Amino acid sequence: DQIKEAVVILFGRLARHMDKSDPRLPKIVERLIDALKTPAEQVQMAVSDCLSPLVEVMQSSVSQLIDDLFNQLTDAPKYAARRGAAYGLAGVVKGVGISAMKDYGIIERLTAATEDKKRYESRQGAMFAFETFSSTLGRLFEPYVIHIIPLLLTSFGDATPDVREAAIDAARVIMGNLSGYGVKVILPLLLSGLDEKQWRTKKGSIELLGMMAYCAPRQLSQSLPIVIPRLTGVLTDSHAQVRAAANKSLKQFGEVI
Repeated sequence: DQIKEAVVILFGRLARHMDKSDPRLPKIVERLIDALKTPAEQVQMAVSDCLSPLVEVMQSSVSQLIDDLFNQLTDAPKYAARRGAAYGLAGVVKGVGISAMKDYGIIERLTAATEDKKRYESRQGAMFAFETFSSTLGRLFEPYVIHIIPLLLTSFGDATPDVREAAIDAARVIMGNLSGYGVKVILPLLLSGLDEKQWRTKKGSIELLGMMAYCAPRQLSQSLPIVIPRLTGVLTDSHAQVRAAANKSLKQFGEVI
């Protein structure tokens, strides 16, 4: 894996110095995309980093590249291939610019994948994408977080454990990258979820609030006086799973404090 990672980095760095019209460029991108199927996160991250500067120079085939990665993200039978496609997508979007989210309807396509009831792979793939977008794009991805909070809440209550696990990982990364403003924007949305009649939604909101423990220290200290009393209030909920989620979230805050 380390050798593969080193080769990917060298490959990507060399390709940056080639002329835009060089016929070898598309072949290099093809080889890098192929390396995304490697079941090793460090290799996939290296490919993502290398793709960003290369797609900048070959704008013409970006649409096809995004389509191929989307198919892999939602349809690939292997876990590693779906996870790799998420890293690839994040790298491509970073290279093209954040406008790619709108130009290629990425959030809409991920929303559709989250709502695919037949195949858990699509739902899990969408969660992978949310996680890699947040870790790769950082604050640039923040304006889209408010749109994906309802999707995360739904996935927290998914019937498939793999999807639930992917949603928790995505939420942790997203919360860790939020600015103070981002926290202020999404907090009312999560707190309103505590008043829901549907216990799954309530449990999802509690779990997402618990993920705020992974916010940067300054953001966390601002939200604590609002979040803790509300979570304490849910400890007496009539549903056992809601009570357990509230208890777990409070523990997460306790450990961080």
